[in-house]
Amino acid sequence: MASAQHLLDALFNGLVPVISISMIIWGLLWALRPLRNYAGVGGLFALVGATIGLLTGASREAVVQATLPAMIALITGYLGWLLRQEVGANTGLRGLTTTTSDGDAADVRPTVLLVVSAVLGLMLAAAAGTMWGASMREASVVNDRRYEEWRFNFEQQEVLIKTELLRRDLGLLATQSPSSNAILPAEESSSSTQSNQ
Repeated sequence: MASAQHLLDALFNGLVPVISISMIIWGLLWALRPLRNYAGVGGLFALVGATIGLLTGASREAVVQATLPAMIALITGYLGWLLRQEVGANTGLRGLTTTTSDGDAADVRPTVLLVVSAVLGLMLAAAAGTMWGASMREASVVNDRRYEEWRFNFEQQEVLIKTELLRRDLGLLATQSPSSNAILPAEESSSSTQSNQ
């Protein structure tokens, strides 16, 4: 039974957010006509970004919150290096487009579109995943607080009430706590006070 609950938790708190965010980012990239051919690459990077964002947002550990953004920086840095290798070191912004025989800019290089779609997918998904994970962490904190309030109420009130009722049912004397008179009904509390004297 517990393993089934863990499986459901993993699906709904781990897999569903990552897949949902990745599919939305893929759809956005596919809707942008220049990036349509590279929407698949952007979707894969969105999977990575959503996973990293979800782990970062849901984690309470400082190590995770420091390490995972460094991984994003490493991936993005590699994509920037790849773009720089494709464009060339001395071409500047002119290297981002292909040129015709007349020297006019014709089209944006495919590598530029690939890098743009990958970085866009990674960053948007990481941001969405972080927000989703943070909301999961906040819900966990609220649930923990509610449980602590319930437990305190149970220990301070319900246990005492049930103890007094059991003592009364067994015919034992009521305890001398100030709340014992408030626990028993009025006619029984007066009879228990007389028996105490």
